[in-house]
Amino acid sequence: VNTPVEFSGPAAKSMLLMNNAGTPPLGTLNNCANGYTPWGTYLTCEENWAGYFNRREEDSVRSAKELAAFKRYGMGNATSGRYNWSRAGAADATDVYRRWDATKTGASPSQEFRNVANTFGWVVEVDPFNPGSTPQKRTAIGRMAHEGCWPAKATAGQPLVFYTGDDARNEYVYKFVSAANWDPKDANGGMAAGNKYLDAGTLYVAKFNDDGTGEWLPLTLANPRIASYADYKFADQADVLINARIDADAAGATKMDRQEWGALNPLNGEVYLTLTNNSRRGDSAGLNAANPRFYADEKGSKSNQGNVNGHIMRWREAGGNPTATTFSWDIYLF
Repeated sequence: VNTPVEFSGPAAKSMLLMNNAGTPPLGTLNNCANGYTPWGTYLTCEENWAGYFNRREEDSVRSAKELAAFKRYGMGNATSGRYNWSRAGAADATDVYRRWDATKTGASPSQEFRNVANTFGWVVEVDPFNPGSTPQKRTAIGRMAHEGCWPAKATAGQPLVFYTGDDARNEYVYKFVSAANWDPKDANGGMAAGNKYLDAGTLYVAKFNDDGTGEWLPLTLANPRIASYADYKFADQADVLINARIDADAAGATKMDRQEWGALNPLNGEVYLTLTNNSRRGDSAGLNAANPRFYADEKGSKSNQGNVNGHIMRWREAGGNPTATTFSWDIYLF
């Protein structure tokens, strides 16, 4: 958690990432599953990071947008964090410890760490072949509880595609499509290739229709459902990516049963995604065709305990093209 990192992509310079000006960005937290790139680097994914921060303050000191973001990512106003890290350095008040305190204490974000939670929840690129390189938090892929980040097969002259899931109950499935087309000459390009392919592109969220078709909904301000969303007014594309869960709500995506591990069939391009469970499917999200079951007790009656055993989704992009904005899907296995 003390390794210097850098932010790249559309949100890298956002004021929503600003914290104590004397502290460089540090650390990657609660890393879960992984991914890799066609240019030989490793993708580590920040999941379940929201419980590490101290936040003790009256909600009245925060804006309505800040409160909406805290609520959507599960950060209350009466928590000391899972391990009380912000208290460990109370005697010397060093930033190593203070940075775990998300409480608003100063006149400006540059004086404290009110925005520290926004610096976690990213896909982080690491170059294992260059130990001196600085890990890059790739903001174009959005902020959430990333489980992993898995690439589609790279095709020369075509954009690159990465799939990722937000591993929490009633969250969403995403894919990122690069703006740059793949050049096999970049196969050993390291972080420079990551800058080329992962810092510009379009993030999409999945809508699984009940008839077995699906749509990839763009998470950009050009999407009118996001631009006109009544519950949160996005300032710019950086705001969209930092609050990816909120704009996925706005876009009308399908709430899923905890997307865990993904894999792609290299022969036909089919995508497989395990959904672990959802203990809240019954009481906070209704059934849909892609998430069709409650837990049934031994007598066969439905309960509000949700889907306790999970299932595996499978989808096929239209025309076999991973950049397509429509797909067909089925449930591969219960």
